[in-house]
Amino acid sequence: VDRAGSHAVTTAVGNADTCAGELDGDTVDGIGSAVRFVWAINALVQRNSSSQLFYVVERGISIREINLATPVMPLARTIAGGTFRYGLTQGEASTALINHPTSLVAVGDSVFVAEGGWKELATNVVRRLDLGSGMLSIAAGKPGVGTSDDGVGTDATFALARSLSFDGNDLLYVADIRTIRTFSITSGQVTTLAGDRTQSGYVDLTGSSARFGAAIGITFADGAAYVQDFSYPGALRSVTPAGNTQTFAGSSTETGYVDAQGLAARFEFSVDQDRFSSGASDGKGNLYVTDLVNACVRKIVLATGDVTTLAGNPTTKETVDGVGLGAGFEEPSSIAFDGNRTLYVGDKWTLRAIDVPSAKVTTVFGRPGRQGVS
Repeated sequence: VDRAGSHAVTTAVGNADTCAGELDGDTVDGIGSAVRFVWAINALVQRNSSSQLFYVVERGISIREINLATPVMPLARTIAGGTFRYGLTQGEASTALINHPTSLVAVGDSVFVAEGGWKELATNVVRRLDLGSGMLSIAAGKPGVGTSDDGVGTDATFALARSLSFDGNDLLYVADIRTIRTFSITSGQVTTLAGDRTQSGYVDLTGSSARFGAAIGITFADGAAYVQDFSYPGALRSVTPAGNTQTFAGSSTETGYVDAQGLAARFEFSVDQDRFSSGASDGKGNLYVTDLVNACVRKIVLATGDVTTLAGNPTTKETVDGVGLGAGFEEPSSIAFDGNRTLYVGDKWTLRAIDVPSAKVTTVFGRPGRQGVS
């Protein structure tokens, strides 16, 4: 769990305690229903199909880890940040300051973190947490510079780096509001793939001729990046490695809730720029997306564009454990796949699990309607 106003980093082994930094009131470490979130869970990522699940929360200042393999009940604890204030410092995670992390990607022994919020407080950098050494550093971006200049490492800049996704090889794809960027992990090169930082809108073309309003969600799956745009919350767009941008499903002019194929489907992904939908690939040709306003998780078959509802429904909008449409979500935003059969969903102040084959939904952490310290 992450804490708004805290910058601590902890791990998910042994007792629930702070391993780095000090904790304030944005989240409570613990086991199962004892865990509390002051802000909604904004991003989730699972490390190499292991029992480690990392997450951050809306307006947070720490990175937290869940150990799903802990006997009896999963354990949550802080692994970076949590020192009572926002900031940007490098070095030992135990003393580091983190500023509103919005997205996470686990690659090998590293966790890459986008610090793309909150609003004017955004530092607009991509941080790298080395899980072996416990060191936190800036991988790309220049703190506080809100432009989108290509370059290497800290010579590059981001306008508002909100979301990251890994292509499984060397590149992180970055949703940078009006542009889609790539970051090479090995070389540090940041390159603009699609969009124009000086122009906003909705245009499906290639490279700098494409237009985005506020790209804040991105998921790489089956050779393309799938983008959710806050300004056009009814559309899911694809961007190829060549920069070809097109609407894959939904509509740029109409929101709603319709299970259908491709452009006939309807979504409503975002409620605001702090709380937005995201996606997760199962590596088998399926993309799962949280449909935040419709309070459900949708499945998209990438080969055909078929959209169906896996779990939840737009009429319940409360935390209800159950199966398929009989389950309920409050505000599902972040999502991660465990590489086997389970999706983990950040549902406002709770962490939910979906067994994909059966569509059974259970609550892993937190209590519905219970925010912050108990």
